[in-house]
Amino acid sequence: QLKSIRALLTEHKVVSPLFQVMEKETLPTVKWSSFIFTRDAKGEVSAVIKGEAQSYASLAQQSKIILDSPAFKSVIFDSLTLSDTGTVQTTIKVIINPDIIKYSNKLEGLSMTDSKSS
Repeated sequence: QLKSIRALLTEHKVVSPLFQVMEKETLPTVKWSSFIFTRDAKGEVSAVIKGEAQSYASLAQQSKIILDSPAFKSVIFDSLTLSDTGTVQTTIKVIINPDIIKYSNKLEGLSMTDSKSS
């Protein structure tokens, strides 16, 4: 049973670390409004992320940050649209680095002992 549980945890994916990356790497002039995750037959996890930037310059800065991020294997910025309010709306298609979303990596970060002193 332990081998089965270990195998399950090794293959399990969690997307919360991606949200931590996006929170850390998103400029104040950009906001994300939608994340849609998919997993293909090979187990590769991708996401379609919709967002909005205050300007094209702001979106260009944000795109550089995302393109340089080790969290993603592939990044495609798609469908840039100027809104009625002057903001730039975009959709990003990303393939997520599997190391970022491994549940076993999340477990390694947790302490197995209680740090409270008795």
